Amino acid sequence: MKLIAFTIVLDGEPFIERHLPVFQRLTIPWQWIVVEGAAGNTGDTAWCQPQEPRLSQDGTKEYLDSLVFSKSATILSSTYWRNKTAMCNAALACVKEPCVLMQIDADEIWTAEQLERIIDCFEQMPSLGSIQFACRYFVGPNLILDGRDCYGDYDYEWIRAWRFNPGDKFASHEPPLLCQYGPSVGARMTKGLSRQLDVVFDHFPYFTEAQVAYKEKFYSYAGLLDQWRALQRNKDFPVPLSRFFSHVSGELPKVVKLSGERV
Repeated sequence: MKLIAFTIVLDGEPFIERHLPVFQRLTIPWQWIVVEGAAGNTGDTAWCQPQEPRLSQDGTKEYLDSLVFSKSATILSSTYWRNKTAMCNAALACVKEPCVLMQIDADEIWTAEQLERIIDCFEQMPSLGSIQFACRYFVGPNLILDGRDCYGDYDYEWIRAWRFNPGDKFASHEPPLLCQYGPSVGARMTKGLSRQLDVVFDHFPYFTEAQVAYKEKFYSYAGLLDQWRALQRNKDFPVPLSRFFSHVSGELPKVVKLSGERV
């Protein structure tokens, strides 16, 4: 089966350049579709703050421009999209064949071996319709969350792979809800089983100051950058994330410090 991965992005450095080398190591056919630009605050992201129409300003645009002649990468750029769901569906409009579809955000990093294992699951299990994953959720260069069914690992999160047929569309991006029109939607593989198969991806949403500053503004997380900086200075781990991030509550998840940076 062919893998078609799509990424919606605005200011995706330093992670956006890490995907193509992974895809190029695959032994299966693949296509990467990137949709770049600012998303409006309508639909499932209506609670977010409005954004000025623009393209990326951190080097992402220039990197994507270098891929425009690649046969395996499709780049769709606009200074403004109605919302993130519209960006997702713009990518799907480019898909003209049945495939395994994966949403891979700019800050979500997989290995080639994991992607091939996912394809193998769909090939070996004809009734499989989608897969939900767990992730290693980074809140700093060497800080990771530990906890299940809590912030970073809610039970509805991280559906990232689907058996796709042309005409399927997303009804929502957060969470991703794909309306499938194939002969059989199929069953969903749970996080528990995908964990057993070792297809847990690395997620870097709070890795750099630039990411945190953007989230503070877009999601109205008041004081987030200062809170994140305080977390980086902290010496005592594990510690509940809620002691630093005011938009998080509860004793879980806890922040654990790794022995070295994960880049």
